[in-house]
Amino acid sequence: MQSELRRADILRAFEQFDGGVRPERFGTSVNWTVLHPVSGEPYPAKAIFALATGQSNKDINTRPARRTLAALGFELLKFEEPYKANAEGGWSEAELVAAAEIYANRWEAWRRGDSVNKAAYRREALAGALAARSQSSFERCMQNIAAIVTEDFGLPKLPGYQPLGKVGAGTRVTLAQAFAEALGLHDDDETFSVRVAHAQAALLDQPSGPPPLGRKAPIRSTRQAETFVRDARVAAWVLHQANGRCEGCASLAPFTRPNGSPYLEIHHIHRLADDGPDMVDNTVALCPNCHRRAHFGEHAEHFAAALKTVAVKRAESTR
Repeated sequence: MQSELRRADILRAFEQFDGGVRPERFGTSVNWTVLHPVSGEPYPAKAIFALATGQSNKDINTRPARRTLAALGFELLKFEEPYKANAEGGWSEAELVAAAEIYANRWEAWRRGDSVNKAAYRREALAGALAARSQSSFERCMQNIAAIVTEDFGLPKLPGYQPLGKVGAGTRVTLAQAFAEALGLHDDDETFSVRVAHAQAALLDQPSGPPPLGRKAPIRSTRQAETFVRDARVAAWVLHQANGRCEGCASLAPFTRPNGSPYLEIHHIHRLADDGPDMVDNTVALCPNCHRRAHFGEHAEHFAAALKTVAVKRAESTR
């Protein structure tokens, strides 16, 4: 059975575990976990392997199971203290957003000079929006956010939360967006490019999913000049759909980025500054020439109408 195991079998096991299915003789205290490729959440490695192979939890030999999971491209994580894996499945988007908002609020208070009280933060979170989560799960999420704050935004972390070395691509995108929106962070091109790259990575495991919702009224940032907190998921999805071709002239991207992705620029047809939405049907991927044409061309209005048709048709065809 193990030699025939496919990556899809493991992904299906994650879904079963989230739905409350447990293998026979499932134990809740584990050291080795396997990380979900999209959310980055840890799941009990033996239980996931048992669900994928149809075996009892107690019949699984941990070492070969770990080797098979690693060979299929899944990351494993060992906890020094046993991790309680009873009923918790992957975090919902609403829970991730709530956690990012808690971190952002406490981070802003700390920057104003308030002291850090981890125990109080944890009690507040677990008594409210994150009531379904354990203390250890909440702590790991805070460490995920600490990694994002330092690596994606170049900001100091909230004291007491050591950044985790690896954050799942999907989790990273959701947490980063929620953190930026909670603080109204100014998005310079470099920071936004980092977030878009992570969002593109998250698409690799779910390339045919629905388009992101985006925001009809993007959050404004007024820390210096008024700017907008753009949604990296919208930009990543539009770039993915463009598949390396300019949506204005259909030519191939003029060059590739250091990560190998085609270089195209994101353009909002109805400008955000003019109350345009940050949504996929108002966003296109353009080569640098067409991007300049959209802003400064002689017949910019006609070009904008053509681009709008492209964006709307693309959005409708994927719903």
